[in-house]
Amino acid sequence: MFNLTRDLTYLMLSVQEKFLKKLLLRRLRSDKKSNTHFGDGYSVTIDASEKEQIEKTEFEIKNILLQNEGFEALANFIRKNGTAVITDNNARYVLNLIKAEEGYFVPQTGLLALYLNLNFLNKFSFNSEQMFIYSGNDVERSDYIRHFYRWYMIKKGIQTFNIRADKLKRDLMLNNISITNLSYEEMLDIKQSAHDEKLGVDFAMRFIKEDIIKHQNIEQG
Repeated sequence: MFNLTRDLTYLMLSVQEKFLKKLLLRRLRSDKKSNTHFGDGYSVTIDASEKEQIEKTEFEIKNILLQNEGFEALANFIRKNGTAVITDNNARYVLNLIKAEEGYFVPQTGLLALYLNLNFLNKFSFNSEQMFIYSGNDVERSDYIRHFYRWYMIKKGIQTFNIRADKLKRDLMLNNISITNLSYEEMLDIKQSAHDEKLGVDFAMRFIKEDIIKHQNIEQG
């Protein structure tokens, strides 16, 4: 089950990244006025300082997960730190209508914010706070860990986690904006966001694997 979840998640992110790369190529080729040039790899780079900051924050996340085992304990930790964690039986259906997955939502504006507020907070507002939304407490471990990872990285102000990119990516997937309306910087922000999501998946898989090995060693004495 662990390997299947890992493989499916990597497949999803791989398809998403390929899709975004095609959009970027199309955008570059459509704008003949630009003198900007990009390398063939379109790689996302992280300098030594950023890498050190990410590793330090990942250590903090690991300790929090060890001190708050299970979804409900972690949800209480998140709530104590000022972010809502909503469990609603209709969440999966409501989110499917806007092509969104259960998990962490950054602050939103406009119709998406209104939709989330009305359905989950009984509130009329075109601005929503960040929140976690799930259909219940029976959440797969790898899923809530990767979403928690992203929330904590944004909370700590890690540079590579771009809230604007998250909004752009969602609007793009929902066809609310056109590829021709995006700047080069916005396209690269979106690709960076996909890279950041993969960091969260990698961390979740490493953490779970290490925890499984640890418990196996304890059982074997």
